[in-house]
Amino acid sequence: MTAVTATAAPQSEMMFNVFDTDKNGEISMTEYRNGGMDAEGGNWSEGLSTVCTEHVLKSAEPQLIESFTLLDSNKDKKISRTEFLKNGENIYNQYWDTSFKEADGDNNGKLSRGEFKQQTSTYVETLKKSYADKEIPTECKADMEYWSTYYQEMNQYIDMAFGYLDQNSDGSLSYPEYKGTHLWN
Repeated sequence: MTAVTATAAPQSEMMFNVFDTDKNGEISMTEYRNGGMDAEGGNWSEGLSTVCTEHVLKSAEPQLIESFTLLDSNKDKKISRTEFLKNGENIYNQYWDTSFKEADGDNNGKLSRGEFKQQTSTYVETLKKSYADKEIPTECKADMEYWSTYYQEMNQYIDMAFGYLDQNSDGSLSYPEYKGTHLWN
């Protein structure tokens, strides 16, 4: 076991295992591009149609290639477990840092219930707009309706989610609370 593996967050190890569908200890670009789906489309996106998945992948391809390149530090076109755990943690943290800073409208280092609600509502609205895109193939509409309904229902639980994350019940979320680090144990 390397030092990276010993200190990696459990979600990083879990995500590596999801992406490494052939279980050879490396993630190829194909595995990464498929987001952990096996050849039959199993795993996390069991409910998505192949056509819909392809449509989404085409729009996300530049970001996928960029993130693959960031993870593949030795540039051998494969992501080893060590590379994924080391570099994946950095990418994961950058995502949460950016998300928190964007939501923190008054730049006070904490998210109010209103800021949290605004960020979540904006995300739901963005999804609704993307689902209305005329370019989406007909085969994707059922998938999009499912996810649209899912996120609309999630919008009803914003206050509950805020309360769940607000560990010290002070009415605001610190960065660790927002990231949910207290829930990882």
